Amino acid sequence: MTRSVPTKPAVAGKPEYRVEALAKGLRILSLFTEQRPTWRVSDIAPAVGMPLPTVYRVVMTLTAEGYLDHLPNGDYRPAVRVLTLGGAALRSLDLVTAATPGCSGSPPRPARRSTWPS
Repeated sequence: MTRSVPTKPAVAGKPEYRVEALAKGLRILSLFTEQRPTWRVSDIAPAVGMPLPTVYRVVMTLTAEGYLDHLPNGDYRPAVRVLTLGGAALRSLDLVTAATPGCSGSPPRPARRSTWPS
């Protein structure tokens, strides 16, 4: 059973609701990186600090919903639905703003001018 748990007040006395099952799934999805694109269930559990049976159930749910692929060697990797979400997020961003955080004004000038060939 999925439940939302009211936590600390967020704004003007309104509670902030958190769905723990969703948070667990997102923590698991956040493990997948370019440096480590595949994971085994037995490696995910200690990485996210959850019991193995919980990780197994969440991974099975993510796989059934199309967010993870189960590979023949037993590893899991992000599936096409994750790519679809990422694409939607990218399309909704102002890429110039997102690609240049903290930049103001014009781009930096080169330290010295060189001519080629010298």
